[in-house]
Amino acid sequence: MFLGLQVTGSSLVVQHGREAVLRPGEFAVYDTSSPYTLVHRDGIDQHFFRIPRSALVMSPAALRGVTAVTVGAGNPVAGLAAGYLRGLAGDDDLRSDPRAGAVEEATVSLVKAALMTHLADGGADGGAGREALHESLEARITAYLRAHLTEPDLSAERIAAAHHISTRYLYVILARCGITLGDWLRGRRLSGCRDALADPGLHAVPISALARRWGFTDPGHFSRCFREAYGCTPTQWRQQHASPRRVDGR
Repeated sequence: MFLGLQVTGSSLVVQHGREAVLRPGEFAVYDTSSPYTLVHRDGIDQHFFRIPRSALVMSPAALRGVTAVTVGAGNPVAGLAAGYLRGLAGDDDLRSDPRAGAVEEATVSLVKAALMTHLADGGADGGAGREALHESLEARITAYLRAHLTEPDLSAERIAAAHHISTRYLYVILARCGITLGDWLRGRRLSGCRDALADPGLHAVPISALARRWGFTDPGHFSRCFREAYGCTPTQWRQQHASPRRVDGR
């Protein structure tokens, strides 16, 4: 499946006997395994995304029902998806970042939510659209946590605001995912620090600097958390697991 998000001008997508006219901020999907036609009246000015059909987990009938239809106008979920996709397309750093894979699931889930709510608006099962939307929210929140894990100011209030939900509802979503926010952040940050301390290539980096890289701003608090988690101090862990790289080839 391909998704085309219109940036400027207009275009036309034709497939399965339907025609979708796209204007800025709108998108359409089309199935490359079936004949289709793309018409760009003012030249190509779209962001294109390739999505495996299997990743969408939609029935053949549902997929056929959303190809070559204009998605965006009057659908707030589609508007959210369009803004998110524009951000992805414009982020050059993300495309070369090894952590980019963390947003794949969230991206597919959000596109699916937009498509399913479009079906629901057209008289299909509204429960399917709501289910897809909930799946998207969970995936986007967990992807956001991973992407911003090392930032000290990552808080429940910030996460909730980024997803336009209340803090209370955020905790409901996290509980559904089996996540206790404070424990989840602390555990993954400590794991990152532990691996960094055992890396011979980082032997010369002060422990406090490594801790800051993983979101710990208070060295004393970091040391206490590390000892509680691993039964030794960060210094002891480094001494046990890391040694300086030899540069003389011997």
